Order: sequence, then structure tokens, then C-alpha cells
Amino acid sequence: MSGAVPALLDNGAKREWFTALEFADFQLPDIPLTESAIIRFAKRSDWQSTSLARKRSGRGGGWEYHIDLLPDAARKLLISMQN
Repeated sequence: MSGAVPALLDNGAKREWFTALEFADFQLPDIPLTESAIIRFAKRSDWQSTSLARKRSGRGGGWEYHIDLLPDAARKLLISMQN
């Protein structure tokens, strides 16, 4: 883990796209707790073949995932954290 909690807001607006590392930092229910395990989970769940996953721009690349890909409990907790 990075040790820092990712920002939930982007210029005052609620964020909808997060990296596997950011999901891991939130320690959400019903998904793995480490970046590498979330990446494996995303591949097994075929998240990358949907329009709710996108290549991350910038150095390092990787993927960003929309919060709608999360299981219900994880998504609800993340949304409540943004309020």
C-alpha cells in the first residue's frame, strides 16, 4: 500500500475512476486488499473488456476502473466516503 489515502474529489467533483492501488488503499469490502490482487481480480472478472475500464494516461500506464465495476458493498462504501 502507498500509505496515503487517495483523493475522493477531483476539483470539487466526486471521482468515478480509480486505479487498483487506490481501491486497495481504501480497503473496501468484497474485493481483494492489495493492488496486485485487485489487478488479478479485475482480469478474472474481465473488467478490462468493458467500457468501464480505461487505460490510464501518463507515466506508468496501467488501468483505471469505474466505481460501477465494484461489488455493491464496496461501491456503496466508496460513495458514502465521498459524501
